[in-house]
Amino acid sequence: MGNIKKWLKENEFEFKEIELVNSSGNIIGIMVDTNYLGEYPTKETMNKINIISRKINRSKKLQCEVRGFYTGVLITERGTND
Repeated sequence: MGNIKKWLKENEFEFKEIELVNSSGNIIGIMVDTNYLGEYPTKETMNKINIISRKINRSKKLQCEVRGFYTGVLITERGTND
């Protein structure tokens, strides 16, 4: 996760570390802010999501999913959200 945090900082994405709880225990993740103004996500928002998704999908250890009507991208280790 350290490399991803470094990459997010270098590319000026706002993010914070979060902790989720599920049946198998606590999960540490990163929530990347992709918030937008208006009723629908902007082209810029969708571009940010696509850039993050492409980067994460190249990793064998990480996975990502869009949250909250495109307002954030959750990054976790693979297999932890099952």
